[in-house]
Amino acid sequence: MKEKHLMIICVAGLFLCIAALYFFTTSMSYSVHVNIGDIGKDWAGKDVNMTGKITNLRRSGGNIFFDIYDETGKIKVVLWNSTLELMEAGGANPGEIRNGKSVNIVGSVEIYKGEVEVIPTLDRVKFV
Repeated sequence: MKEKHLMIICVAGLFLCIAALYFFTTSMSYSVHVNIGDIGKDWAGKDVNMTGKITNLRRSGGNIFFDIYDETGKIKVVLWNSTLELMEAGGANPGEIRNGKSVNIVGSVEIYKGEVEVIPTLDRVKFV
């Protein structure tokens, strides 16, 4: 009988740990908010949280490409089709993405063909 109680306690503890880990990872802030002009090639591989206005919007093959800018600079952003699907599943409307729209993005800084760009993390694109 003691083994059965011990097993129940272990399984319950495991589920509690998994739930706590899930809550922690979904609620934590991925990064500190930064000015767009501060992001450079030395930021490659790091996560950033930035807010700006959309410009130079273009769509291609189900993906969306645009720049966002603030008073300090501008940077390229790539929204892959898979990210757009996650946004829709979360209740966002990718049709709202248009030039002049304010947006907050959390994503990873990458270098592509020598240029700095940000790839949003999962569905971390929010309209302001």
